[in-house]
Amino acid sequence: METDLRLYGNELNYFTTFFNIGYMIMLYPSCIIISHVGPSIWLPACEIMWGIFTCCLSTATSAKQVYGLRFLIGFFEGATWPGYFTIIRGGLSTNLDGTLGRSGWRWAFIINGVCTIFIALIAFVLLPGFPDRPNPLARLYLRPCDIELAKQRINRIGRDPQIGITLKTFLRCFKFWHVWVFSIAWALGTGTTPTSYFNLWLNSVAMLNYLPIAGQAIQLVAEILFSGFSDYFGTRLPFLLVHSVINITALSILAARPDNVSFYMAGWYMDYIGAVSTMLLCAWAAAHLEKEPQVRTVLFATGTLFSYLFSAFLPIAAYPSSEAPNWQIGAKLYLGLSAVAAVLFISIASIFRWQAKREKRQGE
Repeated sequence: METDLRLYGNELNYFTTFFNIGYMIMLYPSCIIISHVGPSIWLPACEIMWGIFTCCLSTATSAKQVYGLRFLIGFFEGATWPGYFTIIRGGLSTNLDGTLGRSGWRWAFIINGVCTIFIALIAFVLLPGFPDRPNPLARLYLRPCDIELAKQRINRIGRDPQIGITLKTFLRCFKFWHVWVFSIAWALGTGTTPTSYFNLWLNSVAMLNYLPIAGQAIQLVAEILFSGFSDYFGTRLPFLLVHSVINITALSILAARPDNVSFYMAGWYMDYIGAVSTMLLCAWAAAHLEKEPQVRTVLFATGTLFSYLFSAFLPIAAYPSSEAPNWQIGAKLYLGLSAVAAVLFISIASIFRWQAKREKRQGE
């Protein structure tokens, strides 16, 4: 792809920037639309468009065309917050390279887009909707007793049902400190893990395709363990602080750039564990906003917005692809921001403790 499209400057950074801009623009409109239309229609529709434009990337002949397509992909992907087909991608650059006269990277976009559209079509049936507004197509597997059970669970935990968001209620959400503090902590906690640039340090096509998969597997296992144990013990702060220690350690290794390649690679792999804070912060915020479903929705969108805003512009200066793999300030800057994230985690816990004491005094 680098050779075919003549990507010899910071185009790789700009690909991410244009994607993130589209993603950020869609976040808030999607929150409002989905609260009225429902996820079972809106999400698959956006995912189909995302898949179509992903396939279109296979026809790109210049960086400018990729900029436009990446913006559109980010725009529609901003409604879905999906993963991507990493394992499938790994075999495309070698196994399909040259098939039907197309390069391996072009096949990667075709397969990715086709899979996305296929999953989107299935989602029209599989997404259940809201308990009070179930998806009619989900009747194939969702029985009336299942819907009733979902309603009972919501009532048991005291969570208010999801209702449509209006402009007035949308603006009201920003009066809650949770939206601002959690969103900043979200962006700094996850945005200071420069795992996206791991493959720019690698040399061969096989290495840049397969070695990051191991990091993503580490991240997946870490997210399951951190989230699972956090729920089991009913606490978030200790696990967020463990996340911060791992992240700071990894970034210290990357900033030092040791001569030992294995040690340096260990720093990259540890950094994948540092990306687990998002799920912990989401669960933490949701638990304290049981009576505010609209605020929860806007908070999740704002956290994603801040995170993508962070990753859209800062890496252009911190991790320019033209400097790869010898970045000058990237890990050092992210190390400082990661320390700020740890302070924010502690601050959030302190605010919650203060609020609990105040409510207890008022109750007396």
